[in-house]
Amino acid sequence: MSSNLTISKHVIINNAKLLVNGATILIGDNDTTLKELFKVWYTELGIEYPKFFKMDMLCQLAFLGSEALLRDTKVLNQYSKESIAILLSNSSASLDTDIRYQETISKAEGYFPSPAVFVYTLPSIMCGEIAIRNGIQGENNFLVTDGFDAGLLLEQVELLFSQTQTEVCIAGWVQLEGSAYKLVLFLVEKESKHGSVLFSTDNLQAIHSVK
Repeated sequence: MSSNLTISKHVIINNAKLLVNGATILIGDNDTTLKELFKVWYTELGIEYPKFFKMDMLCQLAFLGSEALLRDTKVLNQYSKESIAILLSNSSASLDTDIRYQETISKAEGYFPSPAVFVYTLPSIMCGEIAIRNGIQGENNFLVTDGFDAGLLLEQVELLFSQTQTEVCIAGWVQLEGSAYKLVLFLVEKESKHGSVLFSTDNLQAIHSVK
């Protein structure tokens, strides 16, 4: 299937930097813990959403990326909430939180399953948190792949546009394991806008490769 879709905006979070369309918007200290870094960026982005602090680190990463992706756009007003889709992927699902949850049940003498941690042992909760925050009611899905797969992402997003009422899609890669993390989100639309680039495997791969 040949695509007429475009990438109207993209966000990268990696190496203590947050980039929007290739420009560094926020930069942190590599020696700062991720918890502190994300808290600082939450404040610097001017977000007011207390539930953020209940999320696990993977969801916080996805949430910050989505906030940067959607801000200064008209997406939430231009499109119906049913026509906005979310498609995220990574290679480790919710392993980082799974390990923390396992620690709450591994010792008989300290057995205390935590519902607050358990809810984040489903990686699709990332999509849910973004949807709830923005009132998005369209398709949402989460994929686990060995690594960033531009071809698969292209195929799955094109299917959303061709087989559902999707008019715009938040798509990309959100990976976090311990202190290692990387987020690359794309805002994919039918309508070409100033600065848009073709939604293609080459462009997806080139953007994902930015350090």
